[in-house]
Amino acid sequence: MMFIHATKADLKDCVPCAKAFHEVYDPGVEFCEKSFIDYWESLLDSDTGFMILVEHKDGDVVGGAGGVVTNFQTSSVKNSIEMFYWVDPEFRGEVAIKLYNEFIAESKRRGAKRVLMAYMQNSDPERMKRFYLAKKFVPFEYHMLKNI
Repeated sequence: MMFIHATKADLKDCVPCAKAFHEVYDPGVEFCEKSFIDYWESLLDSDTGFMILVEHKDGDVVGGAGGVVTNFQTSSVKNSIEMFYWVDPEFRGEVAIKLYNEFIAESKRRGAKRVLMAYMQNSDPERMKRFYLAKKFVPFEYHMLKNI
């Protein structure tokens, strides 16, 4: 497995993983490839966003993590906010840990002093909570979703 810092040219290769992530993250909403590509092109162009891909030896992208580094609106502390984190199920374990480490290293390289990571209620939340707590994360914010 190789870890690659994505460019706009890599975004099409990310679509299968983005779609798999979306099916878990937001299964009630149709995946839109154009929205995914437009969103990440904008973030990569602005250099506030970054994406790290996991490429299998056959060249397929089997995972990735994307983040945005920015200040909160009320402070000058740079935060790296994870926007997605996905590894195809058959490659999880060691690959997912290495991707996490790459995400943290890139966040630091970009000047972040804090990292915000999320886990989904429908994706083994207790295991993910234990993982983040073991990595010295503390609960920070809870999101609630309502369709209107």
